[in-house]
Amino acid sequence: MQIKKKIYLTISFDHELSLGGAKCYKKNLFEPANKIQELANKIKVPFTHFTDILCAQRFKEWDQEHFYIPYKKQLKETLSYGSDIQLHIHPHWIDSRMINGKLYPSKSFRLGDFKSQKSPNNISGIIRRGTELLTEICQEEDSNFECIAYRAGGYNISPYTEDILRGLYRNGIRIDSSVAKGFYFKSGISEVNHRKMPKQANWTIPLAGPLNKQGPNGLYEIPIAARPRT
Repeated sequence: MQIKKKIYLTISFDHELSLGGAKCYKKNLFEPANKIQELANKIKVPFTHFTDILCAQRFKEWDQEHFYIPYKKQLKETLSYGSDIQLHIHPHWIDSRMINGKLYPSKSFRLGDFKSQKSPNNISGIIRRGTELLTEICQEEDSNFECIAYRAGGYNISPYTEDILRGLYRNGIRIDSSVAKGFYFKSGISEVNHRKMPKQANWTIPLAGPLNKQGPNGLYEIPIAARPRT
């Protein structure tokens, strides 16, 4: 008798503006996300939006009417349809600037780039601000909402992996979904190395790291399904 193994998949999307922002928020974010929701409703399959909460935090200051209010509305609608919202952090929003309606994005794309900043703009402070705002928004729709999962902006959980993991854990995060097995990328501002990860489908990353080590306690890794482009 042949025993068939089951593979369980969680469908997720990064809910974010294009890097650096966009001229039309509807076309860049809100309308595509609505189409995803329409399809999910049609086939009756829930999903998770990992939403770029620091973007919302800045646009709360810069443009409430055209971005922040529609953003909140979309998150609440997603929850009302039975899908989920979780934490996604692109930290470059912390020190990006909006001057006379033009966005000047920062080049600090990694959470680790803020290691030496003073609170609340250090690693732990950024995570805390993100989880608090996301929880505040989502609990307006669902009082039982919990922010428990995280996806790193640009898949960057380095440098200072231990600081990031401990900061996430202190703020209630118990699941990470930032690792794409086999993925490697290097540029002038970022390096991501997800090679040599455990063979297991899932594993627990100890709070002291590294990402490819297994431990009894820490963050449970649900990796991103991926395949090589070449």
